[in-house]
Amino acid sequence: MKLSSLSGIIERMFEVLLGFGPDQPEDFPRRSDDEFAEMMNEPLPAEYAHYQPCGADPDVFVARAAKAGPNSQTMPLLMAAPYQALSPAGRSQALDQFERFTAAVEAEKAILTAVIAGPAPRSRQAKLDDFAAQEVAVATRCSVYAADARIAVARELAGRFTATREAMRAGNISQWQARAMTESFSHLPEDLREELEANMLRYSHRQTAAAFRRSLSRWLAKKDPTWTRRAEKARREVTVHHQANDDGTGELHIRGPLEATTLIDLALTAAAAQTRSDVGGTVADRKFAALRDWADTALTAPGAPTQHGMGVRVQIVTHDSTVAGHDDHPAEIPGVGMIPASAMRWALADGAEIHALLVNAETGHLKAIDPTGYQVP
Repeated sequence: MKLSSLSGIIERMFEVLLGFGPDQPEDFPRRSDDEFAEMMNEPLPAEYAHYQPCGADPDVFVARAAKAGPNSQTMPLLMAAPYQALSPAGRSQALDQFERFTAAVEAEKAILTAVIAGPAPRSRQAKLDDFAAQEVAVATRCSVYAADARIAVARELAGRFTATREAMRAGNISQWQARAMTESFSHLPEDLREELEANMLRYSHRQTAAAFRRSLSRWLAKKDPTWTRRAEKARREVTVHHQANDDGTGELHIRGPLEATTLIDLALTAAAAQTRSDVGGTVADRKFAALRDWADTALTAPGAPTQHGMGVRVQIVTHDSTVAGHDDHPAEIPGVGMIPASAMRWALADGAEIHALLVNAETGHLKAIDPTGYQVP
């Protein structure tokens, strides 16, 4: 074969695979379905008629990307065909390859972050002079605290966890898996750390998130000589924390002994199953309803706890015009957060009492409370 003919074939391959030619910008323009089909199904020259055409099956680009693995050619291959032209299996495989490519990019970002940050400073003065977190924060548009966490993981991947880093570059584990391993194994002796790292990497590429976490926990409990002491200490540090969000929702975070949290979850799950036909909704909806009903019963039953001689209640403050339905100003749970007017009206429909409050219109300060409660007829 003549060299000129081979050169023409190569040029044509790049036009087909990447979507650009000698006179077009190399920006990988997306082809429409019709354009792609017309381009890929052009008849081959007579001298190459015995070649196997690939234009009839755009999944071939995804297959080639999967075979090549995450590298500089993967993205053009994945983007060569319109996603609508792929088969269902081809789309799933393409998404999987994008995930692998993302992991490889995150590995390169970690390597670059480690180069920017350099070795961890040892002395107090070196720490004061270290502005790597600020530099990374500006480049990645995150907070300094988030940048500190990124730098810590990047230094581990560049130093002791090189096998994990290479698994990321190959697309076999994700960024969060690598971070979980570095945070969980960094305190271990070097020989034990290498053993557990190798054990985790053996199957992590095919594990779900839940299976990966279970595997991580089991290896630590089985091999870490400090696990029992750390577990006993952590089990004593019980937390029950309520947080109000800025969208009318709240979060309740509970952390405690595993058998106790499992018992609570089992009870809520059983209540959700029992009330399925009556309450409807999702399992989470019914779990939440069971927890809310328990709290309501605990605060209204005979002998319920009191606060300052009065029953413990959720107080909602709103305007009289909003109660009457003339406007929809958000209501407020004092000291906690804001809720929509519709939530306040549902509380009234459910039997909540109304207490009139006299407020100074200029300062907003509370001047008096009507002790008499009223219910909406």
